[in-house]
Amino acid sequence: MSRIRCVGPGLALLLVAAMARAGAAAPAPPLTYQLSAKESSCTYAMEHPMHSWEGTSHQLTGSAVVDGLGQSATIKVQAPVLSFDSGNSNRDSHMAETVESYIYGDVSFTGTATRADSVAVVGADLNGPWQVKGDLTFHGVAKPIQVPVTVTATPGQLQIRGNFAIKLTDYSIELPSLLGIAVKDEAAFTLDLLARSDAAPAK
Repeated sequence: MSRIRCVGPGLALLLVAAMARAGAAAPAPPLTYQLSAKESSCTYAMEHPMHSWEGTSHQLTGSAVVDGLGQSATIKVQAPVLSFDSGNSNRDSHMAETVESYIYGDVSFTGTATRADSVAVVGADLNGPWQVKGDLTFHGVAKPIQVPVTVTATPGQLQIRGNFAIKLTDYSIELPSLLGIAVKDEAAFTLDLLARSDAAPAK
């Protein structure tokens, strides 16, 4: 006579989970998105007691590689310092000299992004808040920063928007001055990036 062996509830749950994993589809491969320079921008804003101004670059390059579960990504972005245009060539020349653009030609960021949702969303839905962490390299100095961003995803592309601020002195930059008064030791940045996947048609 054959013997019937009982399985406890804990072991039964483990067996069910193992069977579910065995039958589950493999995660999708990572997907690479490339920045569209003409549709992306990075704007800095600075203040002086006498006036304030902004400068914008439309020459950003970079990529985001999103994992198959849509939970994390590796990011690289850079822009030539000389590409930031404030609408005043004399001011731009002075800023370029201040940050020694002839030595340190680019400002760049490398890091990772993870979903900031309280409940993880598995799959291709990348919409919502993300937290970006990594190193911003400016004037030859790399410093860790964190940037909360909002991602709007449509088929084949990502719109990424966020804001952050840095202190110029943290990057060994001497504060420029006007009439003997230095500018505020802060540059606030606004990001508006558009990236397309390799599979998306170029525009």
